[in-house]
Amino acid sequence: MATYSEKVASLTPVAHWRLGEATGTNAADETGNHDGTYNDSPLLGQTGLLVGDADTAANFTSPDYVGVADHDDFIAHGSGDWTLCCWFKSAQTIDNNAFFIGYSETSSPGNGQYGFGIRTNLAPTNEKNRVMFYAVGDGGSYFQFYGTSIIAADNTKHFAVARVKSGVASIWLDGVKENEVSSSGVALSAPAGASLLTLAGFPSGGGDYTGLLDEASLHGSAVSDADIADLWDIGSNGPPAAGYIISGTVELDGSPVEATLRLYLSTTGALIEEVDSDPGDGSYTFGAGVVDLDDESEYFVMCHYGDDVRPLAHGPVSPVQAA
Repeated sequence: MATYSEKVASLTPVAHWRLGEATGTNAADETGNHDGTYNDSPLLGQTGLLVGDADTAANFTSPDYVGVADHDDFIAHGSGDWTLCCWFKSAQTIDNNAFFIGYSETSSPGNGQYGFGIRTNLAPTNEKNRVMFYAVGDGGSYFQFYGTSIIAADNTKHFAVARVKSGVASIWLDGVKENEVSSSGVALSAPAGASLLTLAGFPSGGGDYTGLLDEASLHGSAVSDADIADLWDIGSNGPPAAGYIISGTVELDGSPVEATLRLYLSTTGALIEEVDSDPGDGSYTFGAGVVDLDDESEYFVMCHYGDDVRPLAHGPVSPVQAA
């Protein structure tokens, strides 16, 4: 399976800020299109929030933030699908709304703004200290809602997703959908005045986030349920160790045939996996997941065709394709 950054890249993000810089003021966008600038003095090079990934994170305290120059990409989804993702470990104790990602005019925010963060400001108890997601569209149309888990200052790493898909906005925490509302009729268009996208703050000021922030991404499409689950799994467990895929074709008298195949370790005779060859072309593949082999292993494949059993393949494992 891919690393976290490779998985995000496969989802064609508008931007992906890993926030893994050790020094400097440039917050690189992995797509190469939307680098940001670290403002004030966030602590860079902090231990990252992904398991098995050496890339680091940034620690923010007010008034630290990342500013990213405005671009049509940030609002191009309009009334269509879009997604925001990030990893965080909150130390938020200040009573203000704290944003992971925000977009708006830098003064007098109006239509075309959105925010994704933690609701803390004078909020009712059924809203306070929960993940918040809102957007304001044309004509003052808007949605604003909250997750269900209390997460402010819990000093625990989390993976948060805010998504708009087919007229429904949803909040996900640690791979689980916590809440959703209708986003129908909320069409985002470019704000009238000078605008900015920010990480760990809000463009018009305030909204400062306190804590670690890592792997923030913006997508101009709806990241699927399965891909959200994959991102959570890779980030919280690390990418699984690579295995090896063994594939081929079963042929009798030069013609592909359907057969049952069993893969064994030569050293112990242990059965590793059993598959059926495709009846259409006789092809087979072991290790669609990760086969428990390494490059020192010896294997053999036995082919079962009717009452006939015969060796099909054997030898040391070679990395035909990393799983």
